[in-house]
Amino acid sequence: MGVSARVDRLREAMASKGLDGLLVTKPENRLYLCGFSGSEGVLLVTEANCLLVVDGRYTEQALREAPQCQVVEARADLLSAAAARAGGVRRLGFESQHLTCEAHARLQAVLGERMQPCPGLVEGLRQVKDEGELELVRGALEAGERAFLRLQRWVREGVCERRV
Repeated sequence: MGVSARVDRLREAMASKGLDGLLVTKPENRLYLCGFSGSEGVLLVTEANCLLVVDGRYTEQALREAPQCQVVEARADLLSAAAARAGGVRRLGFESQHLTCEAHARLQAVLGERMQPCPGLVEGLRQVKDEGELELVRGALEAGERAFLRLQRWVREGVCERRV
């Protein structure tokens, strides 16, 4: 399953909660949904768009890693810049467990009553692995098993870890 299918699944989950959009701030969730691995960025997913807001350090990386997203370069507060682009959204979810009180206050100043806390929404999607993720897990297990079998002959009483 590619990132497009993941965003589609997110949109279904958003619709079931009555949301028109979601601000994704947790880096792991952002990576899962759009492929952007930079340390700073805010993803805004709406019914029709996928917008990635980054600062100038990450623009080229965002364009390369998240081609399905509209990349917006912001000069200041990324969260407020993303929220300001949620104009037509009536109910905007946000990852409440990943925001500071100060960031929440900035969001509230832009969005007011349209904000809806959505703890664990993306994490719930991440719990169900698609075939590509399962294949990666299988590959990691096989690599670990091969390494263990190769090292097993070196492990014996009196041999320290460093030597192994």
